[in-house]
Amino acid sequence: MYPDEFDYYEAGSVGEALDLLDEHSGAEAELLAGGHSLLPAMKTGLSSPDVLIDISGIDAMQGIEADGDTLSIGAMTKYSDLTESDAVAEHAPALAEAVRQVGDVQVRNRGTIGGNLAHADPAADLPGAALASDATLVVEGSDGERSIPADDFFFGMYTTDVGPDELLTRVEVPSADGGVGAYAKKP
Repeated sequence: MYPDEFDYYEAGSVGEALDLLDEHSGAEAELLAGGHSLLPAMKTGLSSPDVLIDISGIDAMQGIEADGDTLSIGAMTKYSDLTESDAVAEHAPALAEAVRQVGDVQVRNRGTIGGNLAHADPAADLPGAALASDATLVVEGSDGERSIPADDFFFGMYTTDVGPDELLTRVEVPSADGGVGAYAKKP
């Protein structure tokens, strides 16, 4: 099955993405990150956006920085970058373990932390890891930037505190202070 027709835009910056969201506020607009959730939904008719705004190439939303007691991860950072990061392994071991469990190599090479968290799929591993890590999710919109604790970010299945004119730009994780462990439940 093929998706319905849509207009495609590629945002080069956070500001440009926000401008496009504002410009198309009356339309059904979707943000495209890695595409692993949205594209299958479009192909099956579960999602039919009028406008698709590709944010995958926004450099300011990519990368990992350890600054003192906080690890800052750009929302467009791919799972594979997280699995290869010594900073993530050191500062956020629960997140590092969760990312290693995501999909297969192809998914980890294309999927993004921001796309996973913003999608809020109840079967996904990263929302639980964000909650367990006391992560803060930073969104930006026309009214500026908001920092939302993971406890307040997720409203329910596929529903978050990100407004229709906002964009998840980064995830901030406080450094784990030892005493951290992981448990893998086998079926």
